[in-house]
Amino acid sequence: LTESVIPYALQKLSVGKDNLSTKKKDDDDDISAEQNHSSEVELDEYEPFDDYIEMLINFGYITLFASAFPLASFVTVFANVVEYRSDCWKLSRVFRRPTVVKTDSIGMWKHLLHMLVSLSALTNCLIFAFTSSQLQQFIPENYVTDQFGRPALRTGAAEETMLLMLGMEHSLIVLAGLVKSVVPKVPQHVKNGLSKRDYLYQALLAKGRLQTMEVVAKVQSLQKQKNQVSEA
Repeated sequence: LTESVIPYALQKLSVGKDNLSTKKKDDDDDISAEQNHSSEVELDEYEPFDDYIEMLINFGYITLFASAFPLASFVTVFANVVEYRSDCWKLSRVFRRPTVVKTDSIGMWKHLLHMLVSLSALTNCLIFAFTSSQLQQFIPENYVTDQFGRPALRTGAAEETMLLMLGMEHSLIVLAGLVKSVVPKVPQHVKNGLSKRDYLYQALLAKGRLQTMEVVAKVQSLQKQKNQVSEA
C-alpha cells in the first residue's frame, strides 16, 4: 500500500490537470507512443535499495528465528507472491523504467545473505537450548520446573548445555560448508548448454569465413578473366 498505491494516487492527483490539457487529438500510434515515453520520463527514478533491504529483513526473520516459528517460511511464500505482483505494478506504473545493468550477481547483498545464514545457526541453537523446551525432550535430566511451572535449567547444567549448543552450532556451519563445496555453482546441464552454444557460435563463424573466402575467390577469378579478355 505505502510502496505502490499511495505514490500512484499522489502521482495521478499531481498530473491530473496536465493529462486533460494533453489529450490526444488523433489515433496515430507514433504520437501515442511518444506521449507515453515523455510521460514516463517525468516519473521518479527507481531505487532498488528499499526492495533489497525489505527482502533482506524478510529473509532474516525466516532464518534467524526459524526454530521459534517454523511456519514463517510457509507464510512468507504467500506474502512474497503479493509483494512480487505489487513490485511489478510499481515498476510499470509508479516509477521510471529501470536502466538495464549487466552483472553476474546481486553484489554485496549476496554476502549479507550468507552472513545471515551463518548467524542463523547460532540464533536457532540458542533458541533451541535456552528459550524453549525443545532441548528438554532430549535431555530432561538437565531441566527442572520452576515455581511458575516453566522448564528451567537445573543448577550446574548450564555449562553442559552451552557446550552442547556450541557443538550443534559448529556442526551446522561445517555441514553448510560441505554442502556449499559439493553443490556446484553452475549446474552441469547449464555448462553443457553453454558449451553447445559456444560450439555452434564458432561453427557459424567458421562457415561465414568459408563463404567469404569462396566469394573472394570467385571475384578474383572473374577479375582475372576480365583482365585476360581486355588484354586479348
